[in-house]
Amino acid sequence: MITQTMSRFGVAQDQQLSKMALLDSKGLVGRERKNISLEKSKYQRLDLQDQIALLEVVKQVKPQILIGCSSTPGLFFRSSFARDG
Repeated sequence: MITQTMSRFGVAQDQQLSKMALLDSKGLVGRERKNISLEKSKYQRLDLQDQIALLEVVKQVKPQILIGCSSTPGLFFRSSFARDG
């Protein structure tokens, strides 16, 4: 659904994944990650180190939007992005 919306806004398919980052319970799904599901492999960032924490991903990717979905209550809070803790 996200890639479909990006297409409607004129983002070329070959550029869409470079504008996204998928994190799971281990951190960023990056280049060193092995044995991942097909669903995760679609969003694997081969240009970034595996298991980077959320704040470091934000610093490196510089996203314009964050979509947080987690089954862990309290995991995705503004304080997660505070530079001084």
